[in-house]
Amino acid sequence: MRRFSFVLLALLGCGDVPSTVRSTELPSPTTDGARVPQLARGTDGRVWLSWMARGADSLPALFVAVRDTSGAWSAPRRVVRDSLLLLNWADFPSALPLDDGTLVVHFLQRSGVGAYDSYLVRSTDDGANWSPPVRLHRDDPAVGEHGFVTMRAIGRDQAMLVWLDGREAADTDHDAHGGTRFSLRSTTFSSAGTFGAEEVIDADVCTCCQTDIATTGAGLAAVYRGHTSADIRDTHVARFDGTAWRTAGTVHDDGWRIAACPVNGPAIDARGDSLAVVWFTAARDTARSLVAFSADGGASFGAPIPVTDGPTLGRLDLLAIDGAHALVTWIEERGAKRAVLRARTIARDETRGEAIDIAEVTGRRPDGFPRMVRDGDGVLLAWTDTRGATPRVRVARLTTGRGS
Repeated sequence: MRRFSFVLLALLGCGDVPSTVRSTELPSPTTDGARVPQLARGTDGRVWLSWMARGADSLPALFVAVRDTSGAWSAPRRVVRDSLLLLNWADFPSALPLDDGTLVVHFLQRSGVGAYDSYLVRSTDDGANWSPPVRLHRDDPAVGEHGFVTMRAIGRDQAMLVWLDGREAADTDHDAHGGTRFSLRSTTFSSAGTFGAEEVIDADVCTCCQTDIATTGAGLAAVYRGHTSADIRDTHVARFDGTAWRTAGTVHDDGWRIAACPVNGPAIDARGDSLAVVWFTAARDTARSLVAFSADGGASFGAPIPVTDGPTLGRLDLLAIDGAHALVTWIEERGAKRAVLRARTIARDETRGEAIDIAEVTGRRPDGFPRMVRDGDGVLLAWTDTRGATPRVRVARLTTGRGS
């Protein structure tokens, strides 16, 4: 195992002083050729890792494994294997454990040329058996793309889902990105397999940037890349009060005008009504990753704080440490064919911790988007390493220790 040591702010606990964080690489439970990892934590303290890989027959398959509170990973459990499964560097499956013991997994499946759908399956025995898949969206026949799904638990036995929906797009060519009209939609899904009402949150959004949701004291807050008729694609926030979603405007008016989707979505996390958002922008032809804090559940935000001092590729994730600090990861270029996965803490008062290299990556699209989740008194980080002949998913755990 490999060790990285660097100075960060304490990952847990409000108002703590800076302390040393050690990052220990863990054995990965993933299969050969693994890529596009996603992480989720249940209230029972266990962490679920999902990923995709192609078998010897080249068919794509989706897997999950669970890490118990002692730190042991289960064996991989296959969710689905099908020639129509979509294995995409930017739009990928995820798992969500509900409090009643149900595990909900979403995945993507091709439905035609330039189109794909999102499906859900459930397991009540930790992935040993799965329910028949059900399609997330209700347009019939399904037209266009339906992806970039985010799931968040609400109550004991339900999930809230938001996704980008291209059913009304005039042009479903995923490579074009422009000339389409996508909406951000939501629904609920229960552990019994029933759906709630489908709701349009925003009728005009960017076509293929990741979405994210956080749970605040006042309800849910979602972030996504919006879109205007003038091709302004800034980061927006919407809030759910328990009854309906309401858009709350941009996190910051960057004014990034671009005629194509940058495929580089925001991330959000909260502690109570204090939350933080990180996003990528290249407004005024300058690539930047920025963080903004909110003290009122996303109704308003402070001024943006730069994540980096130099060029950034984005590919961002964020965890709120407490109401005043966030831990951010991103990918940064280091010359031709070389890039680095980095991390640092950023405070509401604009204080930034030391930026630290976690691992070398290629910086190409197949690297995907590194992902973090809380794990007891630390954090788990998973990312795709494509530097070798076969991609693999690597996992590290960040822990804090005063003076260590």
